[in-house]
Amino acid sequence: MAKLILLACSLCLSFFVRAEDSAIEQLFRSAGIDGTIVIESVSTGQRFVHNDPRSKQPFTAASTFKVLNTLIALEEGVISGADAIFQWDGTPYEIANWNNDQTLESAFKASCVWCYQQLARRVG
Repeated sequence: MAKLILLACSLCLSFFVRAEDSAIEQLFRSAGIDGTIVIESVSTGQRFVHNDPRSKQPFTAASTFKVLNTLIALEEGVISGADAIFQWDGTPYEIANWNNDQTLESAFKASCVWCYQQLARRVG
């Protein structure tokens, strides 16, 4: 399954690598997003950058990590799907939505950090 994710990422990468910077800029503009993207080919080192000044600013991965973490966990079979249960251990959290059992779906919506930590440990 990991090969499937890598293939999907490669396909996405090959789509964007062929795009001119103006095409990438248009994607951001049409979505109304002030963002940046850096795409670099692992094999050739060729880079495409949108909004270069912003690309040099450090940002944490934050909730974007949930997407990759979820895909890897599903692909590796450590979680069965959106209805899979995470058992809450009773530790109180400041975010009220985290203080109960979660499904993958509810954990994703609530950005439930303890669930994603648990998921990452299952993957290894």
